[in-house]
Amino acid sequence: MKNSLLTLIIFMAYLSYGQTVQNVNKTSGTVSMPIAQIDSIRFNTLTNQMEIIQTNGSAENHVILDIINVTFSGDWAGVVSALNCENSTITGTLLSGIASNGVAISIPYTGGNGGAYSAQNIPSTGVLGLTASLAAGTFANGSGNLMLNISGTPLSSGTAIFVLAVGEQNCTLTLNVSGWETQYPPNSVFCFSGGTAVVDITNPTTGQIWMDRSLGARQAASSSVDQNAHGDLYQWGRRGDGHQCRNSPTTAILSSMSQPSHGDFILSPGAPFNWVTPQNNNLWQGVSGFNNPCPIGYRLPTETELNNERLSWSSNNSVGALASPLKWTMGGVRSHINGQIYAENELGGSWTSTIIGPDSRLLNFVANDASMGGSVRAFGLAVRCIKN
Repeated sequence: MKNSLLTLIIFMAYLSYGQTVQNVNKTSGTVSMPIAQIDSIRFNTLTNQMEIIQTNGSAENHVILDIINVTFSGDWAGVVSALNCENSTITGTLLSGIASNGVAISIPYTGGNGGAYSAQNIPSTGVLGLTASLAAGTFANGSGNLMLNISGTPLSSGTAIFVLAVGEQNCTLTLNVSGWETQYPPNSVFCFSGGTAVVDITNPTTGQIWMDRSLGARQAASSSVDQNAHGDLYQWGRRGDGHQCRNSPTTAILSSMSQPSHGDFILSPGAPFNWVTPQNNNLWQGVSGFNNPCPIGYRLPTETELNNERLSWSSNNSVGALASPLKWTMGGVRSHINGQIYAENELGGSWTSTIIGPDSRLLNFVANDASMGGSVRAFGLAVRCIKN
């Protein structure tokens, strides 16, 4: 009788990890004192006592021969012998600047005890902006898989890292976040890791398809003064060689080549008011333009195309610019005289591929007006690409 009783209690103790002891039924009466967070139940053969050990280390003792049974409540706490993050199966892909959609990870485990595990949300390190979510569930008895869903928007390319702790085991998950570099011309320089996301947006009035943000913008605009949406400032006709970065150094030496060997912003305070000499009118003409900075299949818009966008706005000013499908911002300009950035959050604009004499055409807008105009080519201004 004693041996069978011990066998029964040992079996129940194995299943009770993390549960609450509700009752200890004894020949002397029921002890109804709930004990939460049980670590283990042990038997001391020297004292003939059953020890209920809590996770905080405290213990409650009962004489073994005096016990009829022990009752428990709650789910069994889940335990596994191993998590195998290295052999995880990943569904879907992650792209810098694009919200995760349908990305999930299946993580195999072994040695499950059939117990329960809690839900958890794990923020990413390395590449920030992502969360791995594990729904509450129950381990299999033996081997099985955990499913984590990935949500959020990665803020850069690289490796997103998640540290999973469940079932008394830890493992580290790594997910690759791809950039957009391969979508751009060879040797393009990006002002932030991963490059500008290529996301299409269609203006239903004009029917044209555009990128939903200017080159160099980290996101589509949330306001006219959204700095993450202002983007880079290009000199007309230059490729994405690094000069467009807002903090790029300056030089006063004009280039004799259409593709300078450096990424400095070239100052030209006097004639020819251009960064290159002799002047070349064909640098940004169409998808095959020699210095087209846009991703594959995109190009600079013509003046007519960009003006049609302006004419579709609900109001001819910065309010209408933001309210349009393309959500234009007031990102300012960079001076060809001293390389300083001016009128950020006060003036917006974008280059076209259209030339007029030694100058080039552009869109500009402020709080109370918007129009097409022209400027010298050493000027720094935003670029929005249109799909060819």
